[in-house]
Amino acid sequence: MTETPPPLPEKISRYEVRREIGRGGMAAVYLAHDPNFGREVAIKILPRELLHDPAFRTRFQREARTIAALEHPAIVPVYDFGEENGQPFLVMRYLSGGSLVSRIRSGPVPADEAARILARIGSALDAAHAKGVVHRDLKPANILFDQYGEAYLGDFGIALLSGGGSTLTGSMILGTPAYMSPEQISGEKKVDGRSDIYALGIVVFEMLTGQTPFQADSPIKMMMMHVSTPPPAISEADAKLPRGSAAVLERALAKEPEQRYQKAVEFSQAFQDVTSGHKPRPAAAPTESAGPMAETRGFEKADAPRKSSPGFRGNILRFAPWAVAAGMAVCLCLGGGGGAVFLNSDFGRWLLAAPAKPTPTASLAATQTSTALPPETPTPSVEPQTPSPTIPPFIPGEPFMLTGGNDASSQPRIAVDSKGVIHVFWMDKSDPLNGKVFHRALAADKTWTDPECASCLAGEPEYMYDYEFAARGGERVCAAFQWLPEYRYVVTTACYRGTGPANLQEEEFPANSIDFLIDMDPSGELIKIFHGTKSFMAGDQVLSDGSINMFSPAFGIDANGGYHLAWIRDSEPPVLVYRYSRGAGAAWSAPSVLVSKDLNISADLRFYAGPGGEMFLLIGDTPGRVLRWKGGWSAVRSLAEDYLPYDFSFVTAKKNKVVLLSTGYFSGDRGIWAFEFEEATGAWGEPELLRGLDSLMMNGFSAAVGPSGKLLLAYGQNDEDILNGEVYFVEASAP
Repeated sequence: MTETPPPLPEKISRYEVRREIGRGGMAAVYLAHDPNFGREVAIKILPRELLHDPAFRTRFQREARTIAALEHPAIVPVYDFGEENGQPFLVMRYLSGGSLVSRIRSGPVPADEAARILARIGSALDAAHAKGVVHRDLKPANILFDQYGEAYLGDFGIALLSGGGSTLTGSMILGTPAYMSPEQISGEKKVDGRSDIYALGIVVFEMLTGQTPFQADSPIKMMMMHVSTPPPAISEADAKLPRGSAAVLERALAKEPEQRYQKAVEFSQAFQDVTSGHKPRPAAAPTESAGPMAETRGFEKADAPRKSSPGFRGNILRFAPWAVAAGMAVCLCLGGGGGAVFLNSDFGRWLLAAPAKPTPTASLAATQTSTALPPETPTPSVEPQTPSPTIPPFIPGEPFMLTGGNDASSQPRIAVDSKGVIHVFWMDKSDPLNGKVFHRALAADKTWTDPECASCLAGEPEYMYDYEFAARGGERVCAAFQWLPEYRYVVTTACYRGTGPANLQEEEFPANSIDFLIDMDPSGELIKIFHGTKSFMAGDQVLSDGSINMFSPAFGIDANGGYHLAWIRDSEPPVLVYRYSRGAGAAWSAPSVLVSKDLNISADLRFYAGPGGEMFLLIGDTPGRVLRWKGGWSAVRSLAEDYLPYDFSFVTAKKNKVVLLSTGYFSGDRGIWAFEFEEATGAWGEPELLRGLDSLMMNGFSAAVGPSGKLLLAYGQNDEDILNGEVYFVEASAP
């Protein structure tokens, strides 16, 4: 009997539904039109059957915000989420190029093309894992293409926040049997990013051969093969594949997470080597304690022996009596195991759902470039890596485009040194996998220097997609960026004095660190705090106990040299944790909780050192909130109730007034707004519109006060719905 599909809704919230794209047990997906922005979007709406859990909406909102905060050139972004008649929904970018499923149906994907797809998707996975998000359903249907053929990772709908123990579906373990890792099948709660690397290995195997490594007549048998059966050597499927492919795939598909590549970028690099005819370089040697984002320092052969897991086998046999019956039902429902299977680990039951149809997609016009590694000894280059923009001269009060017109820039940062030279940095992502940090300076005679690739001074940057910025108005301003030369995670700092060339300093990451924070103390010394997903390192000191995930870390130094460190702890509910060091990091206070309710783990935390030794801590959420420290913390103060913020920056304007600047909406107007801090009341004034903007497609915002007392604004903006655009500079009158 054919089931009649439900009627097509006319609207979901403000979105006008055009047609259904796909439907499965977890969601229906619609193509819709957003009248506010005049664009097409994809809307995923979850079924009412998942709403029986009273805590579901809380988990959904929490994780939807986290997923929406995953900013990466190869991750399909989430624009919005909400509820329609009690049903949660997500609004995502609509892509038109189809999925990897169609590519594979047309025949095996050439090895060089597979390497390019692996590089983009692997980089996206590492970015998600660095935020503590595990995809858990990586498969060809969730690898999508834009109209230019660029690959994107989509559908984080069953993602797990690693360490937090929560998913969009509570305690259920979800996935697609052909791509599930052994630890995901066993029902272990400590599934981490290495599970996604296993699934990525399955996807690469399928791209190269046209089929997954394990074939079975039921999902249960297929899952048991993942747990206990070594995968076939890929050379058995196709002898014409590049030499070394088997060893690379064998490591990616190791049964034990510790024996796999620990980062997707390692997998990508090894595969890139074999497809380019080089011997695969060794991956970092795993250790027994290696976590999902742990960085190890030893090396071992990439062709490590395959290892089955007796522990996993025991788990699957323990489930066997009821799993066989469930497997029969899955075969009837899903036609041979291609769809999603739900395992409820609390009650020992299988929940079944039909597979969702591939979702067509459309997105930004990213330029595909080679992901080849740099030479053994990089040759420094001071030549600009993008052409100088053809633009009119600088005119005070008029927007000035700093970038080269390639719509690939974002994250502007602005500062003024003690000589009155204005510096602007930004990230250029013409190559999405290997971003570059650019710099321009505006001298006292109002002439700009040419764009200079600051990061290129250290050699061709590889696998860099973020940077940090530190400036205190001294003789120099500095930007620091993380990259990966020859399997060494390093941070390189580029500091400018005046308009002259940058001075560089390189430092290796401590073990188990994945990112860093930076600030400049009152003497002009740069201070770095390294962190992993569960720990901070300040010199030789470990500043957290490593037992729970941390999100949105922030670090700042006040005018008296005190260190301030804050992060959001992934507890239930999330809380904002704070530590302080009066002695420049020599000794730290015990952790204390500053905010314990209504906190979003993906909220942007930012410190700002005020002129009188006070410290401001912004919680960049909706609504925005600010705390003030002057020997102790004040109560949280919210910004205007009707204000919808996008991005923030602090300045100290005339008469030593602290002003919070932000892009956003208020009372129907969009633009750059100013909130003045009132010392007497400890509150923030009503927003004042500094500059209206035609579009709030913002890609970063930063502000400073110039030598003349004028506000200096740098903002990234685009007219199309893409991740990056152009960076502009403009002067404005201080409030």
